[in-house]
Amino acid sequence: MLSGTRGGYCHDKSNEGKPDDRVRQSYPHQPGGRCKRATSLGGRSIRALAVALRSLSKTDRLSPIMPATAGRRSLRIVLLFAAFYLVIGIAFAAFSDSATTNAIRLMWRRLAWLVCGVGFAAHILCEGFRLRNSPRVTAMHASVAAALAAGGLAVAANLHEWRTASRYRPSIALALVAWPLLTAIPAFVVAVIGAALLDRWRRR
Repeated sequence: MLSGTRGGYCHDKSNEGKPDDRVRQSYPHQPGGRCKRATSLGGRSIRALAVALRSLSKTDRLSPIMPATAGRRSLRIVLLFAAFYLVIGIAFAAFSDSATTNAIRLMWRRLAWLVCGVGFAAHILCEGFRLRNSPRVTAMHASVAAALAAGGLAVAANLHEWRTASRYRPSIALALVAWPLLTAIPAFVVAVIGAALLDRWRRR
């Protein structure tokens, strides 16, 4: 039974006595529960993203590929990945804020980057293999999705500041512009390199 964290990892306390299930369920905020829910959250988010991509591909195979259809399909995929990044960012930030030690807080942040990195790679693969887009278009779509998610996180940070802080800092409003830009530029560079390598491998 997972009942706590020690050094950032879940540990087993099965030899220390098994509490009643009803007591354990009445305290869903215990660290072990957060660790288990966060681990399953990343897996469920990735599986939901894969299911959504498969459903989009099935719909596209039933209709002829026209420029307008391809544009709508690309827009849906961009919005899907942006929502995925936003949900992961907000969820794991909440787990990080409720962590009791710096090690656990750092673990949540690294997990968020890892899960979002998997989603970013999946977006590049989807653009390259399913949509057959060029590396430049692939990088543009991937960076736009990342920038939209960063903008959403900036809005969430401003709302959190406005609700919890004793006085709202106007400087936090700069995140509404800075975070999307600081996310889109490196995301475009990484995506265009990855998409170019993928396109070269595909043409062999």
